[in-house]
Amino acid sequence: TPSNSSAASDVYKRQVTQCILIFYMAKNDLWLLGAWFSPFALRVQIALNLKGLDYEVVEETLNPKSELLLKSNPVHKKIPVFFHGDKVICESAIIVEYIDEVWSNNALSILPQNAYDRANARFWVSYIDDKVFIFLCLYSQLVLLILTRKKVFPNLK
Repeated sequence: TPSNSSAASDVYKRQVTQCILIFYMAKNDLWLLGAWFSPFALRVQIALNLKGLDYEVVEETLNPKSELLLKSNPVHKKIPVFFHGDKVICESAIIVEYIDEVWSNNALSILPQNAYDRANARFWVSYIDDKVFIFLCLYSQLVLLILTRKKVFPNLK
């Protein structure tokens, strides 16, 4: 019956998710669920590299979103998601601050030590996330629309 196949599919997805978690946790204590095209996942990778940390990257497909992503970030359901042992941290700016605080004795500090300077850095991170990213999304949608119209209406100028 359809409900039985759906239930079986859900059980299978849970088992696959658990296997992925076990595999990556066995290999490394630190890993990042991200995608090569995500500037937000790249932000976290830069922070991890600045701190000289050994980590694994798990590529997320997003279409469809994996069970791992949906379970790891049930509120926003987006990448990146950072795993530190059994701790799960979401949102790139928060992940970078976490990395900077937890590994404060590794290499250089990512955020300034002075509270005022740190507040300014957070302002610019928020500004880039809110303004620049929205602009890039709108621009990419516009390009996609133009390309689609040219396919549908090849003689359109």
